[in-house]
Amino acid sequence: MTAIAKQLDNTIYPVPLETTPTRVFWGCHDSPLGPIMLGISDKGLCKMDLSSGYGTLYDLSCWKDEWPDTQFLPDSSKTAPFACRISQMSPQNISPATMAMYGTSFQLSILRAMLQLPEGQSMSYAEVIKLVEKPKAA
Repeated sequence: MTAIAKQLDNTIYPVPLETTPTRVFWGCHDSPLGPIMLGISDKGLCKMDLSSGYGTLYDLSCWKDEWPDTQFLPDSSKTAPFACRISQMSPQNISPATMAMYGTSFQLSILRAMLQLPEGQSMSYAEVIKLVEKPKAA
């Protein structure tokens, strides 16, 4: 499994990462999209989920199920700067931040394709799949 890190200035940097992060600092914050839970690894923002509505402990248990070998440590002070950037939701107010993306080669190829989309442009999943030359995945 590989990973990529992306600066919010649209520059993509390949970063060799382990299958999952060793530890993730997490915190819950309010956002324009509703409550969000953020996870920060040593490499940058690696997880972001909207609240499920079942509570933080449930949401955290889902993260632990997905990444059972990862240590999850509560630390809102580490996630707050990312939450602030997300809450601003304005490109001119967002300073560069590193995001660490974990996934299979196929998942990361989808992410790379999506990161190449110009701001404001949308594309269906089927169109993205064609870009990564896996049309049978749609």
